[in-house]
Amino acid sequence: MWFQTKGLAFLAAGPARGERCPALSDSLAVKTPSRSRRWIQPEPGDTLESIAARELPALEPAEALRALQSWNLHLLLRPFPRGSLIGADVVYLEPPIPSQRSLLFITLPSWYTVVSLATCADKLAAFRDPELKRRLIAEATLPPEIAAAAGRDWESTFVRKVAHERNRALEGRRLGEIAAERGTTPLEVMIDLSVDEGLETWFLRSRIGHCDDAAVGAMLAHPYVHVGAGDGGAHVASFATYGDTGYLFSRFVRQTPALRLEAAVKKLSFDPCSIWGLAGRGLLRPGYKADVVVFDPERIDRGPEIEACDLPGAGIRWVRHAEGIDSVLVNGTLAWSSDGGYSGARTGEIAS
Repeated sequence: MWFQTKGLAFLAAGPARGERCPALSDSLAVKTPSRSRRWIQPEPGDTLESIAARELPALEPAEALRALQSWNLHLLLRPFPRGSLIGADVVYLEPPIPSQRSLLFITLPSWYTVVSLATCADKLAAFRDPELKRRLIAEATLPPEIAAAAGRDWESTFVRKVAHERNRALEGRRLGEIAAERGTTPLEVMIDLSVDEGLETWFLRSRIGHCDDAAVGAMLAHPYVHVGAGDGGAHVASFATYGDTGYLFSRFVRQTPALRLEAAVKKLSFDPCSIWGLAGRGLLRPGYKADVVVFDPERIDRGPEIEACDLPGAGIRWVRHAEGIDSVLVNGTLAWSSDGGYSGARTGEIAS
């Protein structure tokens, strides 16, 4: 039973340390440091495969690659000429050691006891116990008016990924919708589906914070607030960390009119160029760099998260595709269009 919460993935009922259930990656569990973290400095000519084989010899090659992908990649910050990056600037840092317990349920004693059990078999047996199941549901249920603020809005939690084909139609659906069809509760759906799939189901809690669109919209509209997000790709195996530009238009221009269309465009074009001192950019003006995005204001949005199985070692990452974009020009040359995709043009340059 996997939970992901606006960028934090919680292992709610997976294996204890030292045990492994199929398709579960310890790198996504709640992390708590328990010993010194190892670090790796690549050698000349290294690849991910060679680093994994040399530094993690106890693991099978594919397993070593997956483990290395969970390590934090750091670039050391030091003064050096532009373009001069040497091997000593790169360090892989081992992630904190995962715990078998989840902070998601730390305020729910019965749940915390179950997810702390030693084996998957023990956890499955606990979730199948009718009396314990009733107690778990009652313990995690709050009145609707405070459920979201307390992080227990189970109705809006949706099924992100299932393990069995027979449940494929449930992916992308909210527990509240499924429960209404089955005449039960979202929590019962969550437990039953998890047990049916051997605790391999992923759930995503989409409304854990920043849920007041009016308040968020007012902050985004403030002239001193700059729009932007990113984590350097640190969580590509957990969620797609981009798409906020499309979301700005769909949520805060169309649905919650906190910003006028032109104000949102300004926050994503002229404002960052002004803040970073990028002369000759950010405006449609003669003599300026013609970096242009042509979009449909009624359709622009971020698409749903989808899997891309293109990481080494059969790893997956989560991506989103833009919606409502017609074309993108870089320095006046068509770089991408909705009809033809990438044009192959190489007209970009380092902005300074």
